[in-house]
Amino acid sequence: MPDLGNKGQLLDVKPGYFRNYLHPMGKAQMVTPLLLKEMRMEEEIIEAEKKQVKEEAQQLALMFQTSGVFKVKHKGGKGKQIFGTVTPQNLVDIIKAQLQRDVDKRIVFLPEIRETGEYIAELKLHPEVTAQVKLYIKETQTRRYDRPKDNMRNMVKQMERTRQSHEIINHVHIVKRLAKQVKKHLVNSIRCNEQANNYKKGEPLKRK
Repeated sequence: MPDLGNKGQLLDVKPGYFRNYLHPMGKAQMVTPLLLKEMRMEEEIIEAEKKQVKEEAQQLALMFQTSGVFKVKHKGGKGKQIFGTVTPQNLVDIIKAQLQRDVDKRIVFLPEIRETGEYIAELKLHPEVTAQVKLYIKETQTRRYDRPKDNMRNMVKQMERTRQSHEIINHVHIVKRLAKQVKKHLVNSIRCNEQANNYKKGEPLKRK
């Protein structure tokens, strides 16, 4: 009851108030030695559970803090700058991949991250336990021609290579034509020589 007290709290009230309202409504009961004993046992159980939860959070924090650096790849910009924002979900995914641990992104607190490099992130595992983990922002490796300017350069280079290939092919065709002409000329020369020799020997000329 907000206007009177909290559950489990011991209070002194007027007998008539207890007898006519609190007890009939099930909002309070008379304190007895047995009730006090039960209340103490319940408090001990609750304190033991709280202690266990805190100890588990401390062990988890130690594991996170001794797991080394969590590397997050992010699209880079000019110099050390990065595009977009590094989010708690990015760290949650890396933790899941490296440690096979599920972490609620709502307990992840990141510093302001605008460049690549090392940072400290916090995981609020318990009201009294916070784990500090090392976070390294690394630029995603991209192929040079994936960037606009480099893509244009790559297209120009490709066009130049294509042009050179066409020139080579044309040159080969010209050489082949010249070779055929030279071969034909040689054949004609050989035939003329044969006919001249035959003529000297008195043989009639052969016409084809």
